[in-house]
Amino acid sequence: MNTNKLNESKRIVVLMMAIVMCLSLLCSCNLYDGKEKRVDGFSLRLNSSGDRAMVESWTWSGDLDDTIIEIPDMYENTAKIDALGGSVGANAAKNMFTIIPDSGVNFKSSKEYSADPATEDIVFTLKLGKNIHSLDVDFSECAFVQVPAKNGAYEIYRICITVECSDENETFYSEDGKLYRRSGDTLVSDFPYPQ
Repeated sequence: MNTNKLNESKRIVVLMMAIVMCLSLLCSCNLYDGKEKRVDGFSLRLNSSGDRAMVESWTWSGDLDDTIIEIPDMYENTAKIDALGGSVGANAAKNMFTIIPDSGVNFKSSKEYSADPATEDIVFTLKLGKNIHSLDVDFSECAFVQVPAKNGAYEIYRICITVECSDENETFYSEDGKLYRRSGDTLVSDFPYPQ
């Protein structure tokens, strides 16, 4: 009888260990805790095995005609770029994808203005590839942008994002410049779409 109880206890311990290992593997598959890379204005973070990557940020030149943000499908043909923003560690806060200004350009949050100071909208087009399946985006700190004008002053623009998504993407699709999740046909409301 004691042998049966001992064997039963061993089986329970082994089962519990297997569950813990499976959970840790599931959690780690969404971590981008590898090397940071810069390519074509993007800051990327690889996962520990180097076969997947997330986009942490895109650096904008400040040129009003440079408004296309095209997320590549792959990094160096070895890592699928499958996320905009994400976790860099098991207990770390998520890195949110955002636009970073180059020199001479200042982003301002909506909290910094009591009224809408924008003269007009600047519309960025975000092109998502087929591999993107996860989004953690934050445009609250870059609701407006101050661009140097020729007279030494600044022009203030409201940041807007339109989204184009690859038809091959299995998680998202775009329609009329807005992004939707295929599951439930729900609008992704994290972007400041044009009015």
